[in-house]
Amino acid sequence: MSGQARLVVDASVAAKWYLTDEAPDETELARELSVACAAGRIEVLAPDFLRMELTAALSRGFHRGLRGRGGHVTAERDLAVLLDTMFAAPIQFSETTVDQLCTCAVMALRFSRSVYDMIYLQLAEELDCQWCTADEKVLAPTRADFPRDRILLLRDLPTSKILA
Repeated sequence: MSGQARLVVDASVAAKWYLTDEAPDETELARELSVACAAGRIEVLAPDFLRMELTAALSRGFHRGLRGRGGHVTAERDLAVLLDTMFAAPIQFSETTVDQLCTCAVMALRFSRSVYDMIYLQLAEELDCQWCTADEKVLAPTRADFPRDRILLLRDLPTSKILA
């Protein structure tokens, strides 16, 4: 996909494609990203465990009565429709190998971050692109060699030229 922008997304962004939360501006940005992906203007990638994270997020949303795109998620049928929609999203999933997990565990120790976060970061580094997240905590102070340039906060998406 030569010339096409690439972006690794995490569950904090992808969940906003399906659920409305307390940050409506970010939800709109996430949906713009989803539309750009569906239109083929951007290549969206994620580690394979994003499916599990999204399933858990949507299930939690179901229990908390969060609003889905079509209204409140009120029944198991609504949840099943959301999950089917999610699994049909044009995300390219990357299997996480044992070697990558070992690398991510070392990164997690080095940067005092979760292994899950480091899987997203490692994938962005491997693919030479950025990791888009709505979780601002990933940029909390850490070592000077932490690769902040690989991280794009969802709120900064409009200034990143990714959606252009």
